[in-house]
Amino acid sequence: MRLLTLASLAASTSSRELEYKRIAKTLQIPAEDVEMWVIDVIRAGLVEGNLSQEKQVFLVHRTTYRVFGEKQWREVATRLDTWKDSLRNVLEVVRRERQAAEAQKERELHEVERKAQGASGMGAGRRVGGRDMIEMGTD
Repeated sequence: MRLLTLASLAASTSSRELEYKRIAKTLQIPAEDVEMWVIDVIRAGLVEGNLSQEKQVFLVHRTTYRVFGEKQWREVATRLDTWKDSLRNVLEVVRRERQAAEAQKERELHEVERKAQGASGMGAGRRVGGRDMIEMGTD
């Protein structure tokens, strides 16, 4: 029962940090037994996290809920909405960058064509004394 209580405690903490003192109080165990219980709850696959002996806290990474109720579904929905918004923003950035790259490619293509046309137009001229002379017909 204590394993499930510890899993519920880990799931309910918003900061994702559980102080050893709080765990000991909730489980009604001596403080020196906290690490043993946390290791047991991790081995049972109910919680994932790390122990910080220095800070005397259990850092919760993932939990398995005892009961998956309306509150948990709302949390999932909120996280999915946040994820969806983030993905929309990423997609918009990718679209803008793609359009900018296509526009840049188009500008470069026009520049190459313009230079090619300019070079072919100069073929009718001749160089005299270091300057380009263009022959123009008189009609």
